[in-house]
Amino acid sequence: MAIGGLSLLLQIHWVKQLVLIMGALILTWFGIQTLRAMKGRGVHEQAPVQHAPSGRSSFWYGVLLTLANPLTVLFWAGVFGSLLASGTFVHSKELFLFATGCLLSTLLFLGLVALLAAYLARFFRPVWLNVFHGLSGVFLIGFAIVLLQKAV
Repeated sequence: MAIGGLSLLLQIHWVKQLVLIMGALILTWFGIQTLRAMKGRGVHEQAPVQHAPSGRSSFWYGVLLTLANPLTVLFWAGVFGSLLASGTFVHSKELFLFATGCLLSTLLFLGLVALLAAYLARFFRPVWLNVFHGLSGVFLIGFAIVLLQKAV
């Protein structure tokens, strides 16, 4: 989207507001889903033994969250917009290689983070995993509120 001129579209006030509002709604949904992952148990209750989340599910959650983040969209729109405007990429092959490198490095980073999270989750009690889920959900919803404030 960034290569296709999204940076020009984002200069239109109502388009930027729409992106921020949609991002806030998606982040709110992610926050609610994260809070629901606590399965209604209180932090102090004894929880049954759970299996740690798989690296695969953590990876796809991270990918979806990254794609839903409007600041990610704005960042890449700015990067590609400024590089295209400056004439840095003379040939489309250079642009393709740069975009491919950005995509692969992002996927590699998210993959490593997901594997690390899945590995470390084995060492935490289910009660602490509930605390992490709760904090993550609250922060996602808080970030959504900040985006809504910027949109309005």
